[in-house]
Amino acid sequence: MGKTPILALLAVLSLVFIGTANASRGGHVCGFIHASVPYSQHGSTHRWRVYIGGDTTCHEGEKVLSAVMHLGGVVHQGSSEASSFITLKSWRCPFGNMGTQLCEIRERAPFLAQALAVNCAENPCPSSRTPSDFPGPIAATG
Repeated sequence: MGKTPILALLAVLSLVFIGTANASRGGHVCGFIHASVPYSQHGSTHRWRVYIGGDTTCHEGEKVLSAVMHLGGVVHQGSSEASSFITLKSWRCPFGNMGTQLCEIRERAPFLAQALAVNCAENPCPSSRTPSDFPGPIAATG
């Protein structure tokens, strides 16, 4: 087998790999985490569905959301609730918003990594979400 067919095969395999990698950056439905509202260190009564978008895994998204919702991470208190957030490793999470908790990684260019928890206590959680369903990027506040 000459060099040309091998190079062509490598090019095709590269395109398949890139297509698969890009597909994994879309929105995915993950499992559930359990946390109380308001968040507490030991409470875990409500069921929250986790969705991810961007360059992350369900495991990572579930882990960071569970930690933040059980009061893990570092709180950055701004002048208002809207300008306050929590950081955990490279994740940045604004304070919870009426039944949802969002966390993002903005440093991973060109893709954002997002993890979103939706409280399923009152309404059935959607079975799917797309990246356009996620709230906009977290404003840089410090």
